Amino acid sequence: MAIKEVAHNELKPLRDQIDALDDQILALFKKRFEIVDEVMKIKAAKQIPASLQDRVDQVHDRNVETAKEIGLDAVFASGLYSYVIDYTCAHEADIMPHDDNAAERTPTHRLKA
Repeated sequence: MAIKEVAHNELKPLRDQIDALDDQILALFKKRFEIVDEVMKIKAAKQIPASLQDRVDQVHDRNVETAKEIGLDAVFASGLYSYVIDYTCAHEADIMPHDDNAAERTPTHRLKA
């Protein structure tokens, strides 16, 4: 058996686990964005701004602290949640275009699928 084939055989179960975790992560992000949409409906009905900086900071800081507590790299968590928050704010701006501050929070880039 070639080295590449042996490595593949050993790695496949681990790669399958990673793939399954990635599927779960994506499903959780989908659920998160569904909840964000519900929040936006309430904000729109109550004329609450799409994004509130204190809440943005709270979400970011809480997740960075949680990462530290569980032994995950805080820099990774900060970057991840900065992107998630930026994307969410852009999504909110799309839903609530009457928010005068939305353009300031909209990320200058969006990744293409």
